[in-house]
Amino acid sequence: MRATAENVVLTTNDEGIHRAARSLKAMANPLRLKILCILREVGEVSVQDIVEQVGTSQSNISQHLSLLREKGILASRKDANK
Repeated sequence: MRATAENVVLTTNDEGIHRAARSLKAMANPLRLKILCILREVGEVSVQDIVEQVGTSQSNISQHLSLLREKGILASRKDANK
């Protein structure tokens, strides 16, 4: 996982504003914000690494990561079984 904040472009059109608002709402969850802070500090890490640092279940982390990917906040790639 890695954060894609460097790809964010601020906009004044209504569609862009609504997309930004949805992204900010997704990031406002404390656990998702903690995940993003870990990724910003450490860089690309596996889901298991996030689980160990956050201290919750793999299933819970995967659900939060899925939402962050869906909103375009994170990018992911599969490397073997990581």
